[in-house]
Amino acid sequence: MDLRALMEYFSSQKSPLNSQAEKERTRAMTLLRECLAVFCASDSKRNDSALRDLILETLIRKTEDIYQVLPLSEALVGCLAHFKEDACAPVTAALIHETFLAISAPKLHVPAYNQRVRFSVLKCYGNFYASRPKWLEVVGLAAFTEAVILATDGEKDPRNLVLAFDLLAKVIRAQNDELRAPELFDRIEAYFPIAFSPPKDDKFKVKPEDLKSKLHSCFAASPIILDQAVPFLLEKLTAPQMEAKLDCLDVFMQIF
Repeated sequence: MDLRALMEYFSSQKSPLNSQAEKERTRAMTLLRECLAVFCASDSKRNDSALRDLILETLIRKTEDIYQVLPLSEALVGCLAHFKEDACAPVTAALIHETFLAISAPKLHVPAYNQRVRFSVLKCYGNFYASRPKWLEVVGLAAFTEAVILATDGEKDPRNLVLAFDLLAKVIRAQNDELRAPELFDRIEAYFPIAFSPPKDDKFKVKPEDLKSKLHSCFAASPIILDQAVPFLLEKLTAPQMEAKLDCLDVFMQIF
C-alpha cells in the first residue's frame, strides 16, 4: 500500500472526504482509518515526519464535519499514541497548535457529543500531557487547563470520569496560578463523595474503588486548592453517611 499517495489523495480537493454525501464521506473515513492502522503498525512509516504531518493535517481539517467527529477523534488518538518524535523531526509549533484547537472549544464543544467522542478527546488530551511535553509547552498550560475544564463539564459516564479525574489531577498539580484554583476545585467537588455501582452486565468495566481513588487524588494534587478543599471536607465530615466520613478521612490522609 502506497500510504503517502493515499494520504495525498485524502488531503486533496477531490477527496471523498469532501463529498456532499454523508455515506460517501463515511466510506472514505473507513478507508482512511485502515490506512492509519498501517501507519501505526509500521515503525518505518511512523518515523516518516512528512507523512506524519500530512496525516495530522488531514485529520484536523475534517473535525468540523459533525458526522465524522467520532472516527476522526478515534483516529487521532491512535496517531498521537504512536508518533515517535525521538525518531523523526519534531512536529512544528504551528501544527501542534492547530491540532489542539481542532479538538477543543470553541471549535469542538466536547460535552455536546456522545460518550465515545468525549472519551477519545480526553484520551487525546492525555497524550498531549503525558507523552508530548513539548506539545503542552506550545499550547500553554492556561489554554490546556481551560480545555480540560470545558471538556469535563457535566461528565457522568464512569469510563470518561476515569480519564477526566486523571487529567484534572495533572492540571491541578501543574498549576502555578492560584486564580484557577476555585474553578478547578468546583469541577472536582461536584463529584464528592462519589458513589458508583457497576450495572449487572458491567459494560463500563470500571471499578468503584478506582473512580474513588482517582477523585481523591485530585483533592490531594496540589496545595493551591487547600483553601477550598479543607472547609469543604470538614463540612462533609458532618454528613450522616459513614461512607462519606470515611472518604473525607481518606482524602485528609492523602493531603497531610
